[in-house]
Amino acid sequence: MNRVYESGAAKKRKAKEEQKKIDKLPKITGFLKQDDITSKNDETPKGTADLQENVIQNESVDLNPSEQSELSVATQVLINHRTEEEAALRSTSEKIESYSTDIALWGEINEKLRLYWLQKNPGLCSNKDKDFSKSARIYQEGDKQKVRTLNKSLFQLKLQNNEIVEREWLSYSPSTGRIYCFVCRLFSSEKDQFTFYGFNDWKHPERITEHEQSKAHKQTLTIYSKRRRETGSLENALTIQQKNEKNYWIQVLRRITDTIKFLASRGLAFRGENERFGSSQNGNYLGILELLSEYDPFLKEHINTYGNKGHGVTSYLSANICEEFIGLMGEKVLACIKVS
Repeated sequence: MNRVYESGAAKKRKAKEEQKKIDKLPKITGFLKQDDITSKNDETPKGTADLQENVIQNESVDLNPSEQSELSVATQVLINHRTEEEAALRSTSEKIESYSTDIALWGEINEKLRLYWLQKNPGLCSNKDKDFSKSARIYQEGDKQKVRTLNKSLFQLKLQNNEIVEREWLSYSPSTGRIYCFVCRLFSSEKDQFTFYGFNDWKHPERITEHEQSKAHKQTLTIYSKRRRETGSLENALTIQQKNEKNYWIQVLRRITDTIKFLASRGLAFRGENERFGSSQNGNYLGILELLSEYDPFLKEHINTYGNKGHGVTSYLSANICEEFIGLMGEKVLACIKVS
């Protein structure tokens, strides 16, 4: 009579063969470091020797669909964790990278350098307490030679209200003995003494003020202030100084426009025989400003500082500025008439 089921011996032989096959399969401990084994209940993944090597070395792995199906959830989580850890380490190494406080040694100006210094105090690059001996220059003055060096007083600016503020944009390079503009060095595309070559003409320090009042410097300072706000950096002396300057000229223009509106609305003459403050023949425009200054200390200080300076000095007190404001007001009135 034939058997309809396997004998006990046959079952044992078959079980032994299945166990041998299982023993040959890769274990999860082959995919993980010893420190990463946290549970005895982890699933055993089925993989290849190449995949095992990549996981152990913390490398990212590109898998095709069939290989992905063979990886356990635990192994895939480990790969993701290692990748994120490496990214964090790279990010940290970038954050702690630093640059020289000697502005002449910056080399190529790139976005990484800009971002670094946008988060720093520009005063770190001033080097105003360093030895200025390398800045020495010999000038021929008549029959004698005179040695001039950078003077520490140039790092300060006296505002219209007699307040003294630090020129934090001014940076001295100990390696070259020259000074540079911190903000223009970072953001200006021009190549001049204050942005690229360095300034060291100590016989003509007024050129520092000329650069400070130049349109290019103010535009660069505006870019710097905007970028500082975008990066969430705190306000420093540079942005505060810019705000003070802006507010100052706004106050000047308010007094000037009110005077112009008063004269124009009554059809009175503006000019006199000259344009000098202190003269009885300087006309209604300057005369009214002089009268107001007797009761307005701000306007009085402005006239004392900028009055009678002539061409080349911004004061908003000249006849040309007056005519320009009259023209702008006339266009505004005409536009309102057309609308109505």
